[in-house]
Amino acid sequence: MSNIIPDIFFPDEMPYCIWHPDVATEETHRKLSARYPELRYQVGRACAVAGYVDLYKELDLLPDVHIAEEARDNGCAEIYDIITNQPDKYDVMNDYTRTINLDNPRKACLNEDTAVRSSLEVKQEHDRDFKSTHYFDITEDMRIDTHTTPAQESSSGDATPLLYSPLPVDLPTVNKDLLILMAAYYGDIDRYVRLRRPIMIKTEYIFVIRGIFHNTMFAKWWSYQDLTKDDGRLDDKK
Repeated sequence: MSNIIPDIFFPDEMPYCIWHPDVATEETHRKLSARYPELRYQVGRACAVAGYVDLYKELDLLPDVHIAEEARDNGCAEIYDIITNQPDKYDVMNDYTRTINLDNPRKACLNEDTAVRSSLEVKQEHDRDFKSTHYFDITEDMRIDTHTTPAQESSSGDATPLLYSPLPVDLPTVNKDLLILMAAYYGDIDRYVRLRRPIMIKTEYIFVIRGIFHNTMFAKWWSYQDLTKDDGRLDDKK
């Protein structure tokens, strides 16, 4: 976001991601939240990216898990602690649908469902027609660029211990997709339901089929799922 506040006339014009590729000044964000209260959580997310602790406190937001994960990724320990030290945290922002739920946000935990700013720097060269998109597209550009960058690994911790240990209430920064695939592979219903994304990740359906054939209860659970909904859960079979 630049330091120029645009005129917004319709709800469809409200942006979701205002913290990439650049972050405006703290005062610009303060004026933005005052002019457009609907953007308070986006401003709070930008505070987590830029470390604007005073402004974050002024916003008086519900402790949102996505802002917490953003603060963790950007090294803003103070905002991260403010949120995680609360007895209850909420799922207000939704990076999958790029929406803000202000009416009835559910209580939540940190579950690695946030497209943190560092992940937005992973680009893909536009050298072919894309038939499917990444489950995150908060910048609404499909991460297309003139070059391809390797998927980020350095900021993610080792997920191996979580494969043979109970999941913590708040997930650390790990390769969550690996945990999803392994939960599906073994037909672990509790893990799979908590970890899975709104759309299936690449090859997930193969692991789900294996889990169904090796775990009767997992198969029974899937028999109750409505597969007629066009929610993309069985679309990515490439």
